[in-house]
Amino acid sequence: MCVGAVLCVGFARGWAAPHKVGVVMKDRSAYWRGFARSAVEAAKELKVEAIAKEPLHLSSPHQVQALQAIAEAGVQALVISPVGSVAQSGDARYDAALLDALKKLRERGVQIVTLNNALPDQLAATCIRTDRNAMTQAGVEAFIASVGERGEAAVFRIAAMDVVVGDRDLAVLKAMKKERPNASLHTDVMFSGTGAEGLVQAERLLAKYPACQTIFAAGYDAMLAMIRVIEKKQLGEKHHVIGFGTTATITPEIAAAIRSGALGALVCVDATAIGRKGMESAVALLDGKTVPAVIEVSHVVVTRANLATIKIQDAETP
Repeated sequence: MCVGAVLCVGFARGWAAPHKVGVVMKDRSAYWRGFARSAVEAAKELKVEAIAKEPLHLSSPHQVQALQAIAEAGVQALVISPVGSVAQSGDARYDAALLDALKKLRERGVQIVTLNNALPDQLAATCIRTDRNAMTQAGVEAFIASVGERGEAAVFRIAAMDVVVGDRDLAVLKAMKKERPNASLHTDVMFSGTGAEGLVQAERLLAKYPACQTIFAAGYDAMLAMIRVIEKKQLGEKHHVIGFGTTATITPEIAAAIRSGALGALVCVDATAIGRKGMESAVALLDGKTVPAVIEVSHVVVTRANLATIKIQDAETP
């Protein structure tokens, strides 16, 4: 048994795996579990031992605790999506304690592979990521295509300061002004948080603008709140959302929303491909091979047209 782990790959008694690789994502949400799950599944196929720890909350202190447990387990490599904030430059900023914990692992000879965000000072041998700008462009194009020349649409803007979703909102506003100058675009109803409050704001947007056909939701939680309201009111023929997520968050609920039309398109980070590539890179490094400093993994746009080719994940735990 692997206490405190997300998933643990075991081996028959008397046979030792040639390598031991730690896996640490940001928290226990379905979003991040998808990366960890695919990394651990890849480890099994590669016949290496994977020890995955899941921080209780998305915070640097909780991730540092997970790294301490990983260090005690004696891993030779680490696959991690480090907790940090994204600056306007696109670079990530990290707490000193987290960087210190990673530096200590590196000094012990542990090979570090990051998912999604790069680390400073060449702490990581490679970073596996998706082009955020390309994802934004794909979402904007799907939105523009669904809004007629004189159509009515809305941006369900995110109240919390987040550079990534903020850039998406700005990109869609700019594109609408250029490509759909005669359309009506509403931006005054904002998503202020998860849970009941998020649902209230989604209902408010639809009530205030009943003729609004297409809604752009740059954040996963905002998208989820909007489709839940649309589905609850059975408005899938009148309204649909263009949203963002990962392949790990395509649950039966999300798949049903795509089939009904409530979710017109979901622009996804390919969590399965990124997690797998992260583990493959870690094993390659331990085998003495050279890997590129940056490995790009293409995003996926999920619609009715290709939903049948997408793996539906287990329902999210509350």
